[in-house]
Amino acid sequence: MRSARASRPKATGYIEKHGGKVLGSSKHPLGTSDFASLLLQAQNSKAKVIGLANAAATPSTRSSRPANSASRKAARPGRLLLFINDVHGMGLKVAQGLLLTEAFYGT
Repeated sequence: MRSARASRPKATGYIEKHGGKVLGSSKHPLGTSDFASLLLQAQNSKAKVIGLANAAATPSTRSSRPANSASRKAARPGRLLLFINDVHGMGLKVAQGLLLTEAFYGT
């Protein structure tokens, strides 16, 4: 729970440091599987990217991605937590154009 709360200010700081602007944020109850109303709010903000920072595995990939091609062009989805098995589960059609973060350890 702490890491989920901590990710928002860290992500906001990074976005703003690199010239971006955060237009808003929302929280959802644990176990939520339908993000349609939250995505609709985000799409109405005219954001270029809609960032999702869910601590759980991809709940419903169809509901965590804009549904039609017009909204995909308006706002690209971005995931702050995503695993390769999530990408495989989404399939190419859903995952295409998705922005994501990836952790790595350099030596």
